Amino acid sequence: MRRWFFLLLVFGCQPKQPLQASYFHAKPMQYASCQDTATCYARCSPATEECMTSCDRYARPDDAARARDMSSCLQSSRCRDEVCTRERCGVQIDACQNAHEEVPGQYQTQGSPY
Repeated sequence: MRRWFFLLLVFGCQPKQPLQASYFHAKPMQYASCQDTATCYARCSPATEECMTSCDRYARPDDAARARDMSSCLQSSRCRDEVCTRERCGVQIDACQNAHEEVPGQYQTQGSPY
Protein backbone atom coordinates (compact mmCIF):
# COMPACT_ATOMS: atom_id res chain seq x y z
CA MET A 1 0.00 0.00 0.00
CA ARG A 2 2.81 2.37 0.88
CA ARG A 3 4.54 1.54 -2.37
CA TRP A 4 1.45 2.49 -4.42
CA PHE A 5 0.99 5.67 -2.46
CA PHE A 6 4.65 6.57 -3.02
CA LEU A 7 4.44 5.84 -6.77
CA LEU A 8 1.20 7.79 -7.06
CA LEU A 9 2.76 10.69 -5.20
CA VAL A 10 5.93 10.68 -7.33
CA PHE A 11 4.30 10.23 -10.75
CA GLY A 12 1.04 12.04 -10.03
CA CYS A 13 2.67 15.22 -8.85
CA GLN A 14 4.74 15.93 -11.92
CA PRO A 15 4.45 19.60 -12.90
CA LYS A 16 2.81 20.34 -16.20
CA GLN A 17 5.09 21.33 -19.02
CA PRO A 18 5.02 25.08 -19.69
CA LEU A 19 3.23 26.14 -22.82
CA GLN A 20 5.54 26.99 -25.65
CA ALA A 21 4.95 30.01 -27.82
CA SER A 22 3.56 28.88 -31.11
CA TYR A 23 4.16 30.46 -34.47
CA PHE A 24 0.62 29.59 -35.47
CA HIS A 25 -0.92 31.39 -32.50
CA ALA A 26 1.21 34.51 -32.60
CA LYS A 27 -0.58 37.76 -33.35
CA PRO A 28 0.66 39.68 -36.39
CA MET A 29 2.83 42.67 -35.64
CA GLN A 30 1.05 46.01 -35.76
CA TYR A 31 3.08 48.53 -37.75
CA ALA A 32 3.05 52.27 -37.18
CA SER A 33 1.73 54.36 -40.05
CA CYS A 34 3.69 57.13 -41.74
CA GLN A 35 1.77 59.71 -39.70
CA ASP A 36 2.43 57.83 -36.45
CA THR A 37 6.13 57.70 -37.31
CA ALA A 38 6.21 61.43 -38.06
CA THR A 39 4.46 62.08 -34.73
CA CYS A 40 7.14 60.02 -33.02
CA TYR A 41 9.82 62.15 -34.71
CA ALA A 42 8.15 65.27 -33.32
CA ARG A 43 8.58 63.85 -29.79
CA CYS A 44 12.34 63.51 -30.32
CA SER A 45 13.90 66.35 -28.41
CA PRO A 46 16.53 66.91 -29.64
CA ALA A 47 15.84 65.34 -33.02
CA THR A 48 18.78 62.95 -33.11
CA GLU A 49 19.33 60.16 -35.61
CA GLU A 50 19.20 57.65 -32.75
CA CYS A 51 15.75 58.83 -31.67
CA MET A 52 14.40 58.88 -35.22
CA THR A 53 15.79 55.40 -35.89
CA SER A 54 13.99 54.14 -32.79
CA CYS A 55 10.75 55.53 -34.27
CA ASP A 56 11.48 53.82 -37.60
CA ARG A 57 11.66 50.38 -35.95
CA TYR A 58 7.87 50.29 -35.57
CA ALA A 59 7.03 51.27 -39.16
CA ARG A 60 7.19 49.49 -42.49
CA PRO A 61 10.31 50.54 -44.42
CA ASP A 62 8.29 52.47 -47.01
CA ASP A 63 6.31 54.34 -44.34
CA ALA A 64 9.52 55.22 -42.50
CA ALA A 65 10.99 56.57 -45.75
CA ARG A 66 7.89 58.70 -46.37
CA ALA A 67 7.99 60.03 -42.81
CA ARG A 68 11.69 60.86 -43.19
CA ASP A 69 11.04 62.70 -46.47
CA MET A 70 8.23 64.71 -44.93
CA SER A 71 10.20 65.52 -41.78
CA SER A 72 13.25 66.56 -43.80
CA CYS A 73 11.16 68.83 -46.01
CA LEU A 74 9.39 70.44 -43.07
CA GLN A 75 12.68 71.12 -41.30
CA SER A 76 14.39 72.55 -44.37
CA SER A 77 11.42 74.71 -45.45
CA ARG A 78 11.34 76.64 -42.16
CA CYS A 79 7.75 77.62 -42.84
CA ARG A 80 5.70 79.30 -40.14
CA ASP A 81 2.24 78.90 -41.63
CA GLU A 82 0.19 76.24 -43.36
CA VAL A 83 0.15 77.97 -46.75
CA CYS A 84 3.95 77.98 -46.94
CA THR A 85 4.12 74.41 -45.67
CA ARG A 86 1.64 73.22 -48.31
CA GLU A 87 3.50 75.03 -51.09
CA ARG A 88 6.91 73.63 -50.22
CA CYS A 89 6.11 70.19 -48.78
CA GLY A 90 2.66 69.35 -50.14
CA VAL A 91 3.89 66.34 -52.13
CA GLN A 92 5.62 64.81 -49.10
CA ILE A 93 2.68 65.54 -46.77
CA ASP A 94 0.20 63.98 -49.20
CA ALA A 95 2.42 60.93 -49.69
CA CYS A 96 2.50 60.38 -45.94
CA GLN A 97 -1.20 61.03 -45.35
CA ASN A 98 -2.33 58.91 -48.28
CA ALA A 99 -0.05 55.97 -47.52
CA HIS A 100 -1.53 52.57 -48.20
CA GLU A 101 -4.29 51.41 -45.90
CA GLU A 102 -3.75 47.68 -45.69
CA VAL A 103 -4.51 45.07 -43.10
CA PRO A 104 -2.36 46.00 -40.07
CA GLY A 105 0.84 44.01 -39.90
CA GLN A 106 0.57 42.60 -43.40
CA TYR A 107 2.75 43.46 -46.35
CA GLN A 108 1.01 43.59 -49.67
CA THR A 109 1.81 40.49 -51.66
CA GLN A 110 2.56 40.48 -55.33
CA GLY A 111 0.95 38.11 -57.74
CA SER A 112 2.81 35.17 -59.13
CA PRO A 113 4.99 35.99 -62.15
CA TYR A 114 3.89 32.73 -63.83
